[in-house]
Amino acid sequence: MTVFFTKHKLRFLLLAGICLAFAACGGETSKDVSAKTSPKVVVVSPSLTPTSTPTPFPTATATPTPTDTPTPTPTPTPDTVPPVISGVSDIEMKVNGTVSYTKNVTATDNSGESFSFRGDSPNLWVDRSGVNTSKAGTYKVIYYAKDAAGNVTTAEANVLVSKVSPDEVWNRADQVLSKIIKDGMTAEEKAKAIFDYVHKGIAYRDKKGSDYIESAYYGLEENAGDCNVFAATARVLLTRAGISNLEIRKYPENNDPHVWNLVDLGNGWCHFDTTVWHPDTADKDARDEGIFLWTTERLKSSRSNTIRSQHVFDASLYPEIQ
Repeated sequence: MTVFFTKHKLRFLLLAGICLAFAACGGETSKDVSAKTSPKVVVVSPSLTPTSTPTPFPTATATPTPTDTPTPTPTPTPDTVPPVISGVSDIEMKVNGTVSYTKNVTATDNSGESFSFRGDSPNLWVDRSGVNTSKAGTYKVIYYAKDAAGNVTTAEANVLVSKVSPDEVWNRADQVLSKIIKDGMTAEEKAKAIFDYVHKGIAYRDKKGSDYIESAYYGLEENAGDCNVFAATARVLLTRAGISNLEIRKYPENNDPHVWNLVDLGNGWCHFDTTVWHPDTADKDARDEGIFLWTTERLKSSRSNTIRSQHVFDASLYPEIQ
């Protein structure tokens, strides 16, 4: 009973509320409402033009560059540069003596690889098959170097096998120099001291060695010999004194050979002939003073036919001589 009353009470109150609302609007009838202008309903459609420019999809390039394409490996340039051999020099030894062919000899290459005489397959080696250490003479040895690319280079040296020990001759030369060379001497003064020692200290005899070491031995120990002994003794002393010198020979020999020296004291090459000349065949200057630092022109202008004829040489074989 209570529930039914409550439901009907709610309906009554709702109906009463509607009536009151209608009255508040002025009690207008449906006829009055239709007489007034109905409100215009505007339908707002979404704009067809976007308010912001959309981001376009990426456009593919005409020629895409793949990121996984490997860079081509350049073709290496062939190595055609041969190695360079250094430290090769002439060797001197006594008959049946011992000698090192590889001392101070090295090789280098543009590739940076190392070279050695050792191992089963050395890339640096020397051919000494032509040397006979039991017989005096001058022999040739050839050095070879081969790089990893197969390039080969060679270098040659002479091996002098003498009956006399080279060390003995060099030591004897040092003893002589210690007596005739003084501190403070100029190069020319040193050369003149050596010239006088040989020119005045060695007697001319028909004797020479089989090589310059043996000939120098005769000059330093026996103080006698022919032009070969004079020239060899001067050569050893000049070399040990640090003076540039060369051996020069008469050409053509015509069964009458002659040998002497050239020296360079810093002003060019000059003739340095320490040989003692016979008074009957040489001019006074050559006989008394010796041919010390003579120019070629002075030799050619000598009043002695012997001096002129004994100093004819092939200029193409030597550096320019004054």
